[in-house]
Amino acid sequence: MMENWTPCPRCGSNRVQKMSKWALSIAFLSSAGCLIWVAFLIPPLWIAVLILILLGIITPLGKSFWQCKDCNYTWDVKENKAP
Repeated sequence: MMENWTPCPRCGSNRVQKMSKWALSIAFLSSAGCLIWVAFLIPPLWIAVLILILLGIITPLGKSFWQCKDCNYTWDVKENKAP
């Protein structure tokens, strides 16, 4: 079943994608995991590792959003509730 979506409010493009808060969280945590190995060689990068881990933990608390593939504009997902 196709999920309800709207065209991009900025450019009107139909090439939009729903970005899941969980996918974004996994991306942050994966980036932190990869950066850990570099941080052993360059110690100041531990700050970036900690920031990425915090973002990975906090992101699932937010909302999902739409992103336009043409202009990269993002906006909140409006949940349509059936009567």
